[in-house]
Amino acid sequence: MLPSIIVVDDEVEIINALKRTLNGKYNVRGFTDPLKAIEQFKLHPSHIFISDMRMPKMTGAELLITIAKLHEPTKRVILTGYADMALAEEAINEGKVSCYISKPWDNKKLIVQLNTLIKELQVERKQRSALKQLNDKKKKLASAEHNISLLHEHADQQQSDLKVMNNELIHVGAHLISYFCQEHDHQSERVAQQAKLLALRLGQTFGVAQQIYLAGLYHKIGSFGVPQDLLHKGWQQMTDNQKARFVKLSVNSTNLLRGSQLLAPSAEILAHLYEHVDGTGFPDGLFNDEISIGSKILSVVLYYDLLVRGDFVQEPIAHGEAKIMMTKLSGQVFDRQIIKQFFQLIESPTADEYFERVITVGQLRQGMVLSQDLLDENERKLLVKGTHVSAKCIAKLETFEQSSKQHLRVYITWGKSAGEVNVDTK
Repeated sequence: MLPSIIVVDDEVEIINALKRTLNGKYNVRGFTDPLKAIEQFKLHPSHIFISDMRMPKMTGAELLITIAKLHEPTKRVILTGYADMALAEEAINEGKVSCYISKPWDNKKLIVQLNTLIKELQVERKQRSALKQLNDKKKKLASAEHNISLLHEHADQQQSDLKVMNNELIHVGAHLISYFCQEHDHQSERVAQQAKLLALRLGQTFGVAQQIYLAGLYHKIGSFGVPQDLLHKGWQQMTDNQKARFVKLSVNSTNLLRGSQLLAPSAEILAHLYEHVDGTGFPDGLFNDEISIGSKILSVVLYYDLLVRGDFVQEPIAHGEAKIMMTKLSGQVFDRQIIKQFFQLIESPTADEYFERVITVGQLRQGMVLSQDLLDENERKLLVKGTHVSAKCIAKLETFEQSSKQHLRVYITWGKSAGEVNVDTK
């Protein structure tokens, strides 16, 4: 199919001359009335639109502006005499005209000029097609990215839900262990949290600290059926039979956790929880560097908690006394650096370190907040969890201890973010 041209000129001779020149090369339609040309163009747009500059009803520039609005791709050409050259150049500069043809024209140059415009149209058509394809691909890509984003959000939500579920299941399991072991003061959770914070203080990664935390939560999992007095008895006070049974407790805990992919690293921590840095511990008699950092950390935190709870001597031991006892064991049972960092954690927590502590009534200070209900030895409630301790409360508790001959365990929320109040380290 030949390229199409519409020619508008108020002189019929000009239209006929162009038709003769372009015959066989272009399909030419001619109009002397610009308004009729516009109507025909609306029905059948042409590749090239040629207009005379001066016409009775409108100028060529005005006509071509209208054509540009109707169909932007059409190449627009001004046909002008020498006297109208300035107007033609102005129209070109306004961007509504592709080029101009001067009267009289050279037929060969005219055909070359029109062929050039057709080639430009072909290039522009390819560019528009390529641009459309690119935009379509961009839309598809944007749609795909949106779908991927939705999938990621869905996957992230599922992963988040799984983490929450795993976390809940882990804590349910830990609470069940505490229940069957008759642990009423959340010791495992307290020890786990302190051990995690100590690990982070010592420069361990969050992942390692989390493994130590889980080991703390589950350190009693192998103790079902073991008498409570054996769990809290000192190693030196045990008979050979009791020692063998206690070693089996540690082995049971390790074997139970090894069956879980999530808890397997924590199982290895518990496997050597009772090793000593001087090689006198059990079950393998490992020396300092042979013991994992997790086992060293958890053994320090657990031993301290047993001391301040009063499990070894049947009454709570004040922080200062526990510190002296454990410092004496530094380099024998416990790692020196870990002992040092642990007592810095207990005595001077940073703004990000927030945990529960066990203290004596003698260490209570006005403004401290109870993290658990305060019970006497008969489990009668003396104060409720969340109580902000006053000087009057402390005086009453001291009187109660003296009259009842009881030694109360007090659980407080500890750390700068908890409104830390100095604790007597004696």
